[in-house]
Amino acid sequence: VVVSLIMSVCNPVLSTSGLQVALWGSFVLGTVYSLPPFRLKRHPLLAAFCIVAVRGTIINAGFYSHALSAAFSSTKEAAAGFGVLHCLLNDWKCAFSSLFFGVFGIVIALMKDVPDADGDRIFDIKSFTVRIGQKRVF
Repeated sequence: VVVSLIMSVCNPVLSTSGLQVALWGSFVLGTVYSLPPFRLKRHPLLAAFCIVAVRGTIINAGFYSHALSAAFSSTKEAAAGFGVLHCLLNDWKCAFSSLFFGVFGIVIALMKDVPDADGDRIFDIKSFTVRIGQKRVF
């Protein structure tokens, strides 16, 4: 994983802006989700935002933009037309897939803590599951 990250970040020949957004966006949100001092997983709405943003928008739009750039552009100038934001706003397939997987992200955000309710209680993490109970979330 580390070698793949280093290769994709350090070698612009093998990378596109879409891949960079997918890698760095996932890395940054994953880090603030898990590690102190932020540890957003302690806050249900912020945790859900991170999961939906990464799984719904960042990964899908980033990889879609990367695929378009890699397949259909031969120059750096042409690849600029396949930016992540451009794809999200101007390509219905990219927007639809992001929305579609965003819905799955919401389900993941709700269900991820169901098996971890006991651990969340022990470590005083007020997850949605701890607040309303495992059966109600499930």
